[in-house]
Amino acid sequence: PTPTLDRGRPNGVKDPNLGKLNYCNNESVCLYFLSCPYPPNPSRPFSISQARGIIKDLFPHRQSIYFADLLVSITIGYLAAGQYLWGDGPLWVTVACYLIGGFALFRVGSFIHEIVHFRGKEMRAFRITWDIIAGIPMLMPSYFYLNHIDHHKIHHYGTGKDGEYLPLASGTLRNVLKFYSQVLVLPLFVFFRFALLTPISFLHPRLRQWTLECASSYVINFRYRREVSEGSVRKWWAAQEILCSLRAMGFAVSIAIGVNEPMFLPRLYGFAIFVLGLNYIRNLVAHHYRSDGESMTHEDQLHDSVNITGGYVFTELFFPLGLRYHALHHLFPALPYHNLGIAHRRLLRELSENSAYRATVYSSFWDVVGVLWSDMRQAARGGNRSADVWFRRRREILATTEDHSLIPEISWERPDGVDVFGFGMRFLLKTGPQTYGEVLGVYNWSDDPRFRREGIFLSHNFLF
Repeated sequence: PTPTLDRGRPNGVKDPNLGKLNYCNNESVCLYFLSCPYPPNPSRPFSISQARGIIKDLFPHRQSIYFADLLVSITIGYLAAGQYLWGDGPLWVTVACYLIGGFALFRVGSFIHEIVHFRGKEMRAFRITWDIIAGIPMLMPSYFYLNHIDHHKIHHYGTGKDGEYLPLASGTLRNVLKFYSQVLVLPLFVFFRFALLTPISFLHPRLRQWTLECASSYVINFRYRREVSEGSVRKWWAAQEILCSLRAMGFAVSIAIGVNEPMFLPRLYGFAIFVLGLNYIRNLVAHHYRSDGESMTHEDQLHDSVNITGGYVFTELFFPLGLRYHALHHLFPALPYHNLGIAHRRLLRELSENSAYRATVYSSFWDVVGVLWSDMRQAARGGNRSADVWFRRRREILATTEDHSLIPEISWERPDGVDVFGFGMRFLLKTGPQTYGEVLGVYNWSDDPRFRREGIFLSHNFLF
């Protein structure tokens, strides 16, 4: 039978998922394998078609709600962020603007999750507007999140080919800390991605293809490789990317010509990690992360996902645009955010008391964190190394594609007592058994003109 989830356990079963032979009350034998994160439980039935019938009238998008929400949120966000970055008010005003601007722009950025699920030309005006006033200024063009479609596919979700998944539940605390450390790295990567890699990527078609596949997706699984079809709208992608590149370069130029003070970049970095940190807090409890790398059905996705209903104000701040109903979203990805709450309440009212959907509901963020912590401890005590299996399977998937490296470089030196700051991006591409091509972009700045230099260097290397 299709695996289903019950936060409790099937009648008479002790410690499921530990690979032991247990007996149910009906005296039949149930064997639970480590490769099956959600053991069969016939007492928790669920029908996707029944659920769809209950909410079938809730799928139309209301464009007026999208535009009103976006315009109000982005106005608050930009005004507060501007006061934080350039204002001279007292400390409490700066801190308040930091928090208000961060939460508001986190909400604005979360619209990318809606946009990626629009079909064809649906909501085209909103999509273009969002890219122009939000996506490009914040260096997150909407096509950078097209990888999210793979996150919903049954042959990708929970596997090494899923850019939004890591086996946190069966790993160690170190994996969670490494997960959160991405927040510190991503702002720097995004800056170099657009300021250096974008102009370099147009030098050769193969380099451009690699850039789109391996460095054009916002993911938590950094080994993710996106499949880029020939029918992709590459000209529109290129236009967005060039504008983002000019935007990123503008940050550095504004410092060089004195428009902004040198402290502008550290303050902008601090703001970026706050907004990203909010998204990583949300990501931690979007799923249970119990997969061992095998593909999972749509129902499995539901059972591995979470709905959070309590603490309205807190939950809305940290899970904007209906992201609190993530399990429901995996059931019906096309459902607009303004109808998710209505759909959730209707399903709870119409579905049976023993429906598996109810097992996805938690009252708070901390309840889900508690389940994750319990899963990690149980995996450690029971010797469940599903995380190791997951990473091994990812290596097997990527074994034939790891023929390149992208290395960001940051330096600071004091030759002759003069401060010199440098940024670089080094790209290596294997071209043969003992040959590789290299593209190196470098930008240095200093008060002493002797140490200022920038350039792009191309080379082809032969190993003897």
